Amino acid sequence: MAELSFLRDDNQKLSGWVAEREKKLSILQPQMSVAQCVLADLKVREKTLEVQAEDAKGFVCRRNVRIIGLPEGLEGSNTLTARQVGMSIHASL
Repeated sequence: MAELSFLRDDNQKLSGWVAEREKKLSILQPQMSVAQCVLADLKVREKTLEVQAEDAKGFVCRRNVRIIGLPEGLEGSNTLTARQVGMSIHASL
């Protein structure tokens, strides 16, 4: 009989624990749903920002090209080779 009493007590404790967990879950489920919506929105915003960052990077790269004249040689005339000019342009980028 004592064994049955212990089982009843354990069953009541377990039932109370389950009821408490169900109550907490019922509170958390709407919050979880809201969090999932916020997460989805943040992912969309992240993608948009990534695209905007890439566009801005491309814009900066396109606008940052410096067009310079040929450097003058020692006598004041353009005596540089095409390779030297290419290296000069590459260095300015």
